[in-house]
Amino acid sequence: MIAPAGASTQRESGRGASGRPLLAVAKALAAAICACAAAPAAAEEGVAISAFTDGRFRGFSISDHHPVASIDLSYDDPSGAYLAASGTAVVNRGGVHPLAPKLNAGYARRLTSGVTLDAGIVHSRYSRYWNDDAGHSYTSYTELYAGGNWRDLSARFYVSPHYFETRSSTLYGELEGRLNLVTKLSLNGHVGALVPLDARNGSQTNPVFDWKVGLSRQFGRLSAQASWSGRGRLRRYSGTYARSTNGIVLGLSCPL
Repeated sequence: MIAPAGASTQRESGRGASGRPLLAVAKALAAAICACAAAPAAAEEGVAISAFTDGRFRGFSISDHHPVASIDLSYDDPSGAYLAASGTAVVNRGGVHPLAPKLNAGYARRLTSGVTLDAGIVHSRYSRYWNDDAGHSYTSYTELYAGGNWRDLSARFYVSPHYFETRSSTLYGELEGRLNLVTKLSLNGHVGALVPLDARNGSQTNPVFDWKVGLSRQFGRLSAQASWSGRGRLRRYSGTYARSTNGIVLGLSCPL
């Protein structure tokens, strides 16, 4: 049976008229999705201030057990590159003094498995106020690092050509984790090992372990922290690691 002339055309035009609004909506949605996908991710910048009852680095007090305050700046580029800088001051009997600037640059990439890999370089320089018994005006360290994190676990390895004294190269490995206990309260843990690779005469030659366990509680934007940290006995690095001390540190941090 042959359809009358124009019937097919009428059916098609009828379908087109009724489907035209749906087609327009579909095109608009597709255009919006494409625009969002094509839009570059925005860079992230951050500023935070912190205060602690003691400045600690790998189980050792870098402020000679005096309180410290710091400001941290960070920049995360959509490409994966990141930059960070911080400045720390120490409060002792003589007043408030500059303690240590710290610079950090690296690159991070998230894999489809959910693991994020990163690598970079960090440098810090300490003023004469970092240890009253050091006998040196300044000391510093530079490290190259690589590692990764997955969910609330992270691991990194650091290599330093000079670790607080010249010609003392070291390898350091660390493992960190976080466990959410209840809403806004988390348990944090850290364990690390410092392995001297080429130490000067009289310096440490055996691996030294350090650890830290603490609680963190959020109060809006403010974070309150309490931790207990320590390390094994260390023979000497620039005359500063002679004492093995464990201690409790309290602190507050707030992003601006």
